[in-house]
Amino acid sequence: MDAVKIHSLEVENVKRVRAVALDCSGQSLTVIGGRNAQGKTSLLDAIMWTLGGDRFKPSRPLRDGADELKTGVRLTNGLLVKRSGVNGSLKVV
Repeated sequence: MDAVKIHSLEVENVKRVRAVALDCSGQSLTVIGGRNAQGKTSLLDAIMWTLGGDRFKPSRPLRDGADELKTGVRLTNGLLVKRSGVNGSLKVV
């Protein structure tokens, strides 16, 4: 059985991230890099919260000045896990 991996993801208004979209399909390794305070950890927190559940919810997930947040992680097995709204309601498609 093949391991389930992240195929693609989208994150908006989570912690320091305004908006980011990544297509990881066909990649054996994806590197997230950047300067200090650019949102690397915020992106990883969004992935953990989306896939890992509310025990990984950041203490203040909504980016300052934003009305609502959105995350979406599509997996190689076809599932799409999303969070949206002010509180990050969970939906699995």
